[in-house]
Amino acid sequence: MWVIAIFAFFAGLILVIVAPIGKAKNNRCTATTRGKMVKTYETESNDVIRTNYVYSYSVDGVKYEIDSTSAGDGGGAVGFSCTIWYNPKIPERHSHFVMRIRYLQYFLLLA
Repeated sequence: MWVIAIFAFFAGLILVIVAPIGKAKNNRCTATTRGKMVKTYETESNDVIRTNYVYSYSVDGVKYEIDSTSAGDGGGAVGFSCTIWYNPKIPERHSHFVMRIRYLQYFLLLA
């Protein structure tokens, strides 16, 4: 039992330290804008049907689109407005939803 608790503690500790550093290093998505889900479509691979969501946002008059498998908090409704995090130096680099890894980190630390 102690082995599991110790493993969970160290896994949580690693996530707390590494995840924010890696996200900041790789994405640098520090600016925000409002985006909107513009369409949904389905793809099939190996008999698995997956719904894809297309989000649109603009920065300095240039329009960008995100093709994602994540519906976010809008539940997949076309027209849903969401916050888009993007890199101000390279606006096509984006993170359309804030990572919710913080809740996992807290859970692992409490375990």
